[in-house]
Amino acid sequence: RLFHPSNRSVQVVESTDNHLRSPIRRRGRSQIFRDHDKVEDSIEEEEVAEYLSEDRKVFLQSVIVRIMKKAKQMSHSTLVEEATLTAQTRYKAKVSDIKNTIDTLLSQQYIRRDNKDANKYVYVS
Repeated sequence: RLFHPSNRSVQVVESTDNHLRSPIRRRGRSQIFRDHDKVEDSIEEEEVAEYLSEDRKVFLQSVIVRIMKKAKQMSHSTLVEEATLTAQTRYKAKVSDIKNTIDTLLSQQYIRRDNKDANKYVYVS
């Protein structure tokens, strides 16, 4: 029923258009619950991915610090190779993640570049 305030009359309109029906009747209740579950699942997956990302960053930092603590000095390529091999027990680390972690450790002053060779890192005790 449609109400028109200009002439104050009520007009009955029959419609079979699906876009005018409620979403519950159009798709059914079970479909709405499935859609809701999909949204919850995607939110949960995002939270898990964020947690894993943070956990992996901390893991890579600890791996690199342990390697540098043992070696005291190491070239960049050797450090990346050692970190990749060590991290392989838990997950396949990307080289870009390892480089970002090295930069983070440089800024946090756990390691520093060698004064004579910029390609080498020195563990700061």
